[in-house]
Amino acid sequence: MREIDHVSKWLYKPVWNITNNIRDDGEIPETEEMTLLVWVTLLGFLAVHSVAQKPRPCMTPLRLQGTVAVTTQQHSMRALANYNYDAVNQRIQVTATGQYDNTNFFVEFLLLYKEGVMYEIHPVERTCTKTPLKPFHPLNIPYNAYLLSHEVLGSLHNGLQANTWIGDIPEEQAQYLLTFTKFGCFPVSAVYNDPNLGFITASFFNNTVNNEDWHVFVPPKYCANAVFEAGEGVQFFSIF
Repeated sequence: MREIDHVSKWLYKPVWNITNNIRDDGEIPETEEMTLLVWVTLLGFLAVHSVAQKPRPCMTPLRLQGTVAVTTQQHSMRALANYNYDAVNQRIQVTATGQYDNTNFFVEFLLLYKEGVMYEIHPVERTCTKTPLKPFHPLNIPYNAYLLSHEVLGSLHNGLQANTWIGDIPEEQAQYLLTFTKFGCFPVSAVYNDPNLGFITASFFNNTVNNEDWHVFVPPKYCANAVFEAGEGVQFFSIF
């Protein structure tokens, strides 16, 4: 901020000096007209350039589906999951396969935030448990995130433009690093860290807008009598 203030003073000082030299009849001396024109043009260019160079936190499409690869520091978990995201109705469905503590698993998670409940479903065993959920957080860049960098994924000339953001979640004592596409605001990758879960990394791909598979948000019939496990509530990243 101090550097910006210093540059601003340096840029505006010549204009201020010229305006002080305006004659009593309101005319600018001919020798200074060109100087003023140059400086005003430069200031205008820098103002537009500055706005263009400051991406703002974006909002993802309200409905998404795709694939996410997840690894965790805790328990050395690795998973590949298909996900369905519906921000309008505040619900997420994930079907994951992978390894947890060197044991293979196949599991489905159904997070219904408006109901405040998450279903952990094991289709092979046809078993189901329910746990409380923490409040819904949209898959967006937080409004108070700090822009870390702008990059091009893949080829510099033909690659995908993206922005990387960092920030803190004080109530969870957590930190995050998020990369989203510049156009469309699609998730590319996420790194999440908190004292309880350690580091969690996620890479998103094959994202598509909207989904019409509404049945995926309906728990199977054998979950009707699922046991509710009381607790303080889980968040999205803690399911892995």
